[in-house]
Amino acid sequence: MSPSLPGDKSFENRPSIEAKALRINLNKHIYGTFAEIGAGQEVARHFFRVGGASGTIAKTISAYDKNFSDIIYGEEDDGRYVTETRLDKMLDHEMLLLENRIPREDHPNKMFFTLANTVATIDFAKKFKGHGWMGIRFQVGPNEPYNEIALHVRFHQAEARLQQEVLGIMGVNLVYGAFYKHNGPKKLLRYLYDYIDDDAIDQVLIYDNLSRGNYNLFMEGNFRRGKISFIQGDILDERSLSKALQGIDLVYHLAAKVTTPYFDRDLHHYEQVNHWGTTELVSCILKHNKKEEEKGGNTVQKLIYLSSAAVYGFSDEPCHEGSPLHPVSHYGITKLRAEKELDLLRDTCEVHV
Repeated sequence: MSPSLPGDKSFENRPSIEAKALRINLNKHIYGTFAEIGAGQEVARHFFRVGGASGTIAKTISAYDKNFSDIIYGEEDDGRYVTETRLDKMLDHEMLLLENRIPREDHPNKMFFTLANTVATIDFAKKFKGHGWMGIRFQVGPNEPYNEIALHVRFHQAEARLQQEVLGIMGVNLVYGAFYKHNGPKKLLRYLYDYIDDDAIDQVLIYDNLSRGNYNLFMEGNFRRGKISFIQGDILDERSLSKALQGIDLVYHLAAKVTTPYFDRDLHHYEQVNHWGTTELVSCILKHNKKEEEKGGNTVQKLIYLSSAAVYGFSDEPCHEGSPLHPVSHYGITKLRAEKELDLLRDTCEVHV
């Protein structure tokens, strides 16, 4: 350990990619598999290269051929390979094999994990930049339930080799973060893009009308400088909203007029923002995706909507996603109407409520 000198200030020491992989390898209790299909094939290489992998890696698999992949993990209903459902099947299959082949009674202290990715890098004509899904299922204690982290990666580099290198680095960051930063979600997010060039990292665009006046709410240092931008605009403004969708592949729909003790004084405003605002967003995405598909551009791939428990109404029983929908407040009614509007997007992008 280096000596401490007068005037030293504490700081967080960021381990290298090699140090992260080696720390995982040297932990005798961490044990798992790597499954990489498509154009990935990069994550396991880092763990082999630093040494000490024999006690950590049970198996690696590279199901590059589509027929082999289908035989192992099954065919997708839509015939695609680079999807979240494919990733889920990979994690399920590999974890089941690991549990069946490594008896718990013989290895009571093992913490199992499975890292999987399914990736398509840039095509030969350089028309489509490529994207992928990566995820890890892992334990943080021998008898603990499994945790899971899943990522959608969209590449910006113009060469397949560079995209593969970024994927390998992010994979190491993901494994390391899952085991050593799982109790600090914000730190885990920052660790994911350690040692990745800024040009390879997505921009985050926030679109808000600042009706509550708190601009600093969005700028609390959870993103790299220059990677977050802001547009002041209203969800009912079709022109501004359409411009904001350019280059966007994931939309988090959080805009809403929230319930207060005085919500019944302005029912029209709730209907305008929560219901018709969502309708406007749906319309803009449909038009945007149709236009971008025609020219081979970037479409919105996924929308995540923050709804409300108010759509279930009042009940003495605990509610869950399958509970009957009986909103009693006007706020709950407008949130449910918004959910129904989002059904129009399900043929053009993934929708999660």
